[in-house]
Amino acid sequence: MEFDLEESYEDREWVVKGPHISLERRRDLGDIKKLVLDLLGKHGRLRLSELWRQADCHLWEISLVLKRLKEEGLVKETAL
Repeated sequence: MEFDLEESYEDREWVVKGPHISLERRRDLGDIKKLVLDLLGKHGRLRLSELWRQADCHLWEISLVLKRLKEEGLVKETAL
């Protein structure tokens, strides 16, 4: 899978990303989005760490997907 570096993920969610950018193993963000919506539909509220473990992806990837879902109004962040 080729990675598009035109969109910068640095400093958007205060997640350390530097070492991860060069790694070859990445998941498609669309696949992660579908998984997150499915998990939230089944379980309701979940912690970021629980979503991250289930998604088997880099933390910056799940963080970016959640940010986009919030912007689309599909999820909202609340304290547990």
